[in-house]
Amino acid sequence: MKYLNFIFLCLWTVAINFVAGGITLTAGPVTCEYKKKDLDESYNIDKDTFIICSDNYCDIHGSGALYSDELLTIVKAGTYIVLGKLNGQLIIDTAKEDYVHLVMNGITINSSHGPAIYAVMANKVTITINGSNKLVDSTSYTLDSEGEPDACLFVDADLSFNGSGKLDVEGNFRDAIRCKKDLKIANGNITVSRSKKIGIKARNSFCIRNGSVDITSNDTGIKVTKDDNPEKGFIVIDGGKITITSGNKAIHSETHLTINNGYIDIKKSKEGLESQMIDILGGETHIVSTDDGINASKIVDKTQGNYYWYGSSGTDGSVYVNIIGGKTFITVQGGDVDGIDSNGVLYIGGNAELYGSTGSGSIYGNMAVLDADGVNAICANATVIATGRSSGRWKRNLLKRQRYQPPPPPPGGESHAVYQPYIQASISSQNPGTKINVLDKDNNIIASYTPITYFSSILVTSPKMVAGQVYTISAGSYNQAFTASAADNGSVSKPPSITIPPVIIPTTTIATTTTTTSIFIPKPKTVASTETMTSTITDTIGTTTTLSIVTNGAVINTTTVSSSIKTISNSSFKTLPITSTKTIDIEPTNTEIIDSITEDVTFVDATTTIESTVIATITTDYDTDETTITSTIEAPNTSTPIATTTIQTETPTSNNKSCSKFILERGYKCCSDNCEVTHSDENGDWGYENGEWCGCGEYKPSNCSQTILDQGYSCCSYNCKVVHEENKGESKYYWGVEKDNWCGCPLNNIRSGCPESITEKGYKCCSNNHCRSKYEDEDGIWSIENGEWCGVSLECYSILKN
Repeated sequence: MKYLNFIFLCLWTVAINFVAGGITLTAGPVTCEYKKKDLDESYNIDKDTFIICSDNYCDIHGSGALYSDELLTIVKAGTYIVLGKLNGQLIIDTAKEDYVHLVMNGITINSSHGPAIYAVMANKVTITINGSNKLVDSTSYTLDSEGEPDACLFVDADLSFNGSGKLDVEGNFRDAIRCKKDLKIANGNITVSRSKKIGIKARNSFCIRNGSVDITSNDTGIKVTKDDNPEKGFIVIDGGKITITSGNKAIHSETHLTINNGYIDIKKSKEGLESQMIDILGGETHIVSTDDGINASKIVDKTQGNYYWYGSSGTDGSVYVNIIGGKTFITVQGGDVDGIDSNGVLYIGGNAELYGSTGSGSIYGNMAVLDADGVNAICANATVIATGRSSGRWKRNLLKRQRYQPPPPPPGGESHAVYQPYIQASISSQNPGTKINVLDKDNNIIASYTPITYFSSILVTSPKMVAGQVYTISAGSYNQAFTASAADNGSVSKPPSITIPPVIIPTTTIATTTTTTSIFIPKPKTVASTETMTSTITDTIGTTTTLSIVTNGAVINTTTVSSSIKTISNSSFKTLPITSTKTIDIEPTNTEIIDSITEDVTFVDATTTIESTVIATITTDYDTDETTITSTIEAPNTSTPIATTTIQTETPTSNNKSCSKFILERGYKCCSDNCEVTHSDENGDWGYENGEWCGCGEYKPSNCSQTILDQGYSCCSYNCKVVHEENKGESKYYWGVEKDNWCGCPLNNIRSGCPESITEKGYKCCSNNHCRSKYEDEDGIWSIENGEWCGVSLECYSILKN
């Protein structure tokens, strides 16, 4: 019966169960669900626990975490933001039902006694990756009776990754990342720069939705090990980019491997993809291997003494490779090798494109590009170019899958069919890297491929081919015309209940584009922190609906992610004290009306009868290194000078770099002109340009006297010099001169006590320049400095109350 391909496609898409290795599997493809906790990247810098580590110490702001003897331990459910550098371990040891959200916001953890992160107990751990982070474990571990923990990042709970930052993991003892339950990557950029054994290992399942994974491992790249539960043991790739360089297998799962989308680049492996049921519906996959590019085989029943993952054949449909979408490139170099080795059914159809080559062997057979024990079918609408070293079928002894078990029933691997027009031919031997072009009678290229192995045989089929028409195969200097063969006919007796082909509907994807902008306020280039900065944006992840209909049944996966507000930046600053020294040379011109002279400030106190109506005017003469400011104080309705004060001081010029000197002192640069202020604190106004924080304009703080502002003057820049003090009741007002104009200085040179009601409780007064209110009660105004509550000074109090 014609269209044998449709019959066998139905074989695994209808709801028929198959028995394998003692468990019952249902044919795929399978899906992976992402829930709120998998996708939530939000945190609150003011409410969540904030942890800053510096080598052998961690400063904890909040509850739920402890630090002692190089161990940072999280003991309660909650969100924890960590940054800095820790020489030690991060331990998660909570109640079994607890959820821990760990925000890695620029943290490096170097462990000399086992894992860098060890989740001993929790229900679920979600790691949000922000900034650049690194985990390094030791080369020796102390293992329990089960041989655990054995990975740099070891989690005995469900584990999810999200975020837009980078995480580098080094597995120096065994595995790099290991999860004993379900592992999901919703987003983030994860690099396993070294793994002595397995790059990423999960017990129940592995799913990736977005982001990137780059693995270099001595053994397997990604592995899922659950083999006794038909609902587990799977891998689902919905998107993202996966790059693997492995010494053994690249991607291995026990039950199902489903590739819906994404980009997979297997640069080196012994076997590329391996599972019992493999479904490739989309994406782009590149495989370079020395054994099988893709291998499908039954789960081995280890209870029968067979500890090898070779498995038996499953020509009944319990084992299959189903490629119905995307682009797949396979290059296999070696002796006893296959491009695709299915110990069951091999089906290539839909809109799939497959390009495969082997360094030895043929197109079909036991050592070939396309090797299947059961039905081996290329169906309508698929594009396939396969190349080998010979056109014959190679025989081989039972040296591979069957070496460690009884021989299987006679395989169907010697039969194959192409159910659309095709060309299969021998050509002159070609070198690796020779491009193949297949041209129609009008010299239009209908298919092309560049194998990186030697080849002398070729199979080409395309939906653009017409039976009986002549096509030219061009490879290097070789050009030969071939007539396309008609599609194969065939019939099958099993299962007899399936007699008509189903309707094939192409995959349709409707997706929205999500743009996420991440800005991180860097840790200052000075030392520890006293104040934290926060910045927020709204991150909206769109709704993506993917409709994949393989046969007359449809599988619809819908994931909806609600909008969330996430705090994506934090930093901390050390406030530096400001010291100024003035030399005062005062010679009064009319001593009988001078009441007093204060010698440690730049101020002359005139008689009280005219104090309230004194008008200060200045004339300034500039010299190279200093300025002489001559102030003449005049009484109303008279031109008689009352007092003249001459002050020697530095020239009151503005910052020629046009931003706060406190920002410059911390190692940052000034922004460009007309920059946009994105954050302000006691150090100045901050902008963000070219991926770096910078000082934005001259900072004009608002904590100078309201009385000065009421007179029409503005506040000076933060680093102004006090040249005049004015008393009014219990308050003092401080004047400076900038750009030849009087202005009000903030309290940057003053430090005086805070209310006794605060110090009596054992708290300290805040340092100078610290006039930021966090909390107010009957004792006074409180702020936070160095992670501790402190009392705001009385001068700040008067300013804040104004």
